[in-house]
Amino acid sequence: MSSPAPGRSRQAAAVVSAWLIVLFAKLLTGVRGVWTGTGSKAEQTLYFANHTSHGDFVLLWATLHPELRALTRPVAGQDYREASPLRRFIGREVFNALMIRRDGSAVRYGAPIALAEGEDKAPFIARARAAMLDLRPEYDRAED
Repeated sequence: MSSPAPGRSRQAAAVVSAWLIVLFAKLLTGVRGVWTGTGSKAEQTLYFANHTSHGDFVLLWATLHPELRALTRPVAGQDYREASPLRRFIGREVFNALMIRRDGSAVRYGAPIALAEGEDKAPFIARARAAMLDLRPEYDRAED
């Protein structure tokens, strides 16, 4: 019998970790979602949390239906989330966090996009821009 592929092991560890994080959050705090006037939907939604601790996202995330947890990404400070292998694993594999550099540089962030074999530059640039989250202030975008 062969051992599971490393990617599958990490994915399984991420699923179990997510389940344990949600269980711990619910047992410790009793958090539950109360959807008044609406329900949680699989559509573009922006959730806000009062960032007084690193538990705010966990509690918000724990109130979502499991299908929505897989689609909901926190925005996280890269310097904090990647400070240790455990934080990096939780940020990347469990929460699928969008890591933001906090060093003041005007950098665009998004999923890595690669030029496909034989793809022209113009469609590639359009595809890359559509996938990016541009966090520069409006006045800084005039240079584009």
